Amino acid sequence: MPVKSDICGDEALNGSVELMNGIMRRKLSLLYEMHGLSEQAYGYVSEESLEPLGNIIEAKQELIREIDQLDRSFLFEFERLKSDLGLSSMEDLKKPQNPHLRDLQDNSAEIMGLLNKIDALDVKLNQGIVKLREDIAADLSRIRRQKQVSGMYSSDGERQQKGEQATGAGYGPRPAGGAAHVFDKRN
Repeated sequence: MPVKSDICGDEALNGSVELMNGIMRRKLSLLYEMHGLSEQAYGYVSEESLEPLGNIIEAKQELIREIDQLDRSFLFEFERLKSDLGLSSMEDLKKPQNPHLRDLQDNSAEIMGLLNKIDALDVKLNQGIVKLREDIAADLSRIRRQKQVSGMYSSDGERQQKGEQATGAGYGPRPAGGAAHVFDKRN
């Protein structure tokens, strides 16, 4: 659907589109920051550095919250623009003559490209985190087994010493049946 030409030169339209471009430029800035954080996070996963990785994840969450807010603002303005221009989507803007609308398309294309890069990095990051988690689980399992084995050796040694002391005191082994009988020494 072609853009209504009588509205393209309108100052209100230009103001609305420029506001949307400002929102998109801010979003791009945050996305570039997020891309950098994703690259850092991948490096920390490779080094198995968990604390800085947690800090990066928190920073990315904050960026996501801010981007969500920007997206809400953008969608509000975009709905107004679609109504003013009679558009159903951004794709309806084939080759707009208005430079603000061209910037809007260019910003949108750059955002989509950057989102794809971040997504590809985050897939690798998630794979690295899964591997790191598996490695940590294997280490914990190995430590538990070693602790159990170590506990068995020290328990056997303690039991043997306690058994010798108990036998020496004249109590002897417990009777069969699992019940501990109390003997009155006066009888």
